[in-house]
Amino acid sequence: MNIKRKIYIISIFVIASFNLACSSERALDDGDYYYNLGLKCIDGVNNRNPDFDKAYIYLQKAANLNHKRAQCYLGTMYYRGYGVAQNQDKAFLYTKKSALNGDTQCQYNLALMYLDGDCVDKDLDKAFIFMEKAAKANKDDALLNLGLMYAKGQGVIKDEIKAQYYLDEAAKHDNAIIRYIVASIYKDGILVKRNYEKAFFYYMKSSELSYKDAYNELALMYKLGLFVKKDLNKAQEYYKIANSFNQ
Repeated sequence: MNIKRKIYIISIFVIASFNLACSSERALDDGDYYYNLGLKCIDGVNNRNPDFDKAYIYLQKAANLNHKRAQCYLGTMYYRGYGVAQNQDKAFLYTKKSALNGDTQCQYNLALMYLDGDCVDKDLDKAFIFMEKAAKANKDDALLNLGLMYAKGQGVIKDEIKAQYYLDEAAKHDNAIIRYIVASIYKDGILVKRNYEKAFFYYMKSSELSYKDAYNELALMYKLGLFVKKDLNKAQEYYKIANSFNQ
């Protein structure tokens, strides 16, 4: 073999080995690397057969590198018992770590833990703090729950104006269930002042996302003439649409 060619091949081998070594070294302190491996294990092959045991190993490595999303996943895995034995203390620990690192989903999860006394002693003040953080990040269910907390005076002074503001903000998201809940709150008039106009509007917005129960409520409003003019034909029309979901 030509000496120059032999030296060239050796050089390529050395460079390739060096790059591989650098990649491995980088991976040792790369939280994103382990996090993405963990997600692949959760997704499984063609979104089937998730391997939670391996996912836990990779997510634990990422969490140890202070990766907030990995910490949030670990909190959920300990809470649900996916790939690891259920452990409320560790579920709370990782959820709190992630929330303090600024993960919106875990700020919401932590707020619910404090709100319900789940995995930790009930603390409405802390529940409000973390619910507000998640709401400021425009998380739809956090906006909804923050509105409810203002309406009920949980962890904060009762304030109907702010309650309605956050309920309305939550309903701006394309979430059929949240729109339905907000509509029902305005229709019932228990937590906030009854407002059939808003109720009808949000039921309509929910129905636009093909939510069956919203059609039933629209039918009822037309049947009883709540906000809209009583119209039994329209009521029947909406009932028919709702019933079509069962077919």
